[in-house]
Amino acid sequence: MKNKNLTDISAELDKLYGAPGTAQRAKFDEDAWNFYSSQILQDARKEAGVTQQELAEKIHATKSYISRVEHGIIIPSVGTFYRIINALGKRVDIVPVSSATPVTDFNGSISQNHGCGFSCRNTHKCVTLRLCITPIANATT
Repeated sequence: MKNKNLTDISAELDKLYGAPGTAQRAKFDEDAWNFYSSQILQDARKEAGVTQQELAEKIHATKSYISRVEHGIIIPSVGTFYRIINALGKRVDIVPVSSATPVTDFNGSISQNHGCGFSCRNTHKCVTLRLCITPIANATT
């Protein structure tokens, strides 16, 4: 018996944002990653029990800047991303993922591109990395 309520998310994304590899889909993917990054930063700040104002002071920015980052309006540079994470008493570890570890894409499907960001057919060496944000031991925030 088929469930008529099930939806193929990949097909829906293709319909709404174009097929993978198109400019329209690339823009959607970038926006999705930007939103995801903003949520990571907001969650880390809340978990650390730090207000936007306190975080802004720690990284020499404004509360407005932190708010815009957390809402995905602006995307911080990599350096600022690391400063924010460090100011929250956390660190960023970039860890290689074994080839046996499945890599999932936005819709939860196993990625066909090895997680490298390219729709490759093993034409280049792929190294899949996972970004882990972890507390710094004995950190003072």
